[in-house]
Amino acid sequence: MHESESGPIYTCDYTGAITVTIDGKQFTRTWWDMGGDTVTDFSPVAKSQLGTCDTQYDNDHANWLRSRP
Repeated sequence: MHESESGPIYTCDYTGAITVTIDGKQFTRTWWDMGGDTVTDFSPVAKSQLGTCDTQYDNDHANWLRSRP
């Protein structure tokens, strides 16, 4: 946290990932960056249980696979 004229600003000094596991199996993995952007990889089980979820990871991964030689 650092102070600004309009009050405190909270930031994270780290870039990384958090994995959520349930019963020893990956449920989700979320990556973030210093700019506050995040992307989450939802496991097939998570997708079926949640019904709807953000597809950004799937879209980005598919685009990356297509770009490979």
